[in-house]
This record gives sequence, structure tokens and C-alpha cells, in this order.
Amino acid sequence: MKVIKLNRRYKACKEQGHTVGLRFYSWCNEAGPYEKYLTKMYGSMYNSNQWKCGFGSRPSRNEPRPYFITMRDEKVLTAMLLAVQ
Repeated sequence: MKVIKLNRRYKACKEQGHTVGLRFYSWCNEAGPYEKYLTKMYGSMYNSNQWKCGFGSRPSRNEPRPYFITMRDEKVLTAMLLAVQ
């Protein structure tokens, strides 16, 4: 897992205005608690524009697709990291 700052090259920044997120090498069980926390606090990602998750583009043919959880506000990320850890 890696904390990232989103800029205009990320789709989530362009379309939803998200500024921060978590990047996983691929989807794993480690992402589950973070998604559960965000669903509990802000509702489903389909009904809320506060957070989204999904797969990114594949870096090369032999590597898995990265998995992202992105948020609009840095405060949400900080609260989530403190609550889940």
C-alpha cells in the first residue's frame, strides 16, 4: 500500500476532483478494511462523490493492474488511516 497525491494525470482527479488516495499493487485483502470504513462513514461509493475505488491501467502485460482507493479530502484519508490501523 502506498499513499499518493493525485494530479491531473489521474482519472479520479480529472472527473471527480479527488486529491489523495491509496495505491495497492493489485487488489488484496488489505484493501477490504479501508473500503468498509469508507462505506460505513460516507455511504456507498456509487451514492457518494466523497470516495471511489477501482483498478488502474496495467503497467505491462505481465503485471497485475493496480488498485486505487481515492478521496476528495486529505482529512478523510488521515481519519481512515488512524481508524483502520
